[in-house]
Amino acid sequence: MSGPRQFAVLQKDSTSPTAEQLKRAFRSFSNLTDADAVRLAAGAHGILMRHTDGDASRAFQQALQAEGIGAVVVAEDELPKLPEGRSLQRLGISPRAFTVYDLLGRPTAIDWADVTLVAAAAVRHFEMGRTETERTVLRFNPLVGIWPKKIKESGRTVESGTLLLLEIILAGRTTRYQIDATQFPFNYVIDQPKLSPTEKFV
Repeated sequence: MSGPRQFAVLQKDSTSPTAEQLKRAFRSFSNLTDADAVRLAAGAHGILMRHTDGDASRAFQQALQAEGIGAVVVAEDELPKLPEGRSLQRLGISPRAFTVYDLLGRPTAIDWADVTLVAAAAVRHFEMGRTETERTVLRFNPLVGIWPKKIKESGRTVESGTLLLLEIILAGRTTRYQIDATQFPFNYVIDQPKLSPTEKFV
C-alpha cells in the first residue's frame, strides 16, 4: 500500500529568491528557521521544497507568492526522472567520441552524436557535524570538601562546501554518467600535475 501523495514546490522564474524573501516566507512555518532560509537561498534553483504533503506545499507556494516569488506545486511522481548516475573513474576524449572505462579498465567508446546533455556545475552542499568538549569544574560538597568534576558538552556544526560535478546524459535518457572532481583521476585526460583540481575540471 502506497503512502500519501507527495509534492514538490518549483520556482517559475529564473531569478533566485533572496534570503530575506525566504525568511519572511518561512515565518508562517514553525519547523523552518532563518538559518534554513539562508541555506536554501544559497542554492535555490528550480526545486525549492520536496516530499511534502499537499497542504504544506500549497501553503509554502502562497507564502512565496506573497514575497513576489513565482512558484508552482507539482506532484513528486510527475517530476521527470533522470536515470541512475554511474560514477566515472576514468575517461578518454577524442574528436569523434569519448571513452568510458568500467571498474576492470575495459573501454567503451561513445559517439558524440549519442550525447544529449553535458552539464557542469559547482554545487553547494551542507554537512552536519558534531563537536564534543570536556572541561573540569570545581564542586563543593559539605562532606568531602572541594572536588573536581568533568563535564562533557556537545554541539552541532554546519559546514558548507562546493562540489564540482559533471554529468553526461546519453540519447534516450537511459544512461547518465557522473564525475566528482574531488575523486576523479584527471591524469588520464589532463596530465598536468601543477594544475589544481578546479583548473583541471574547467
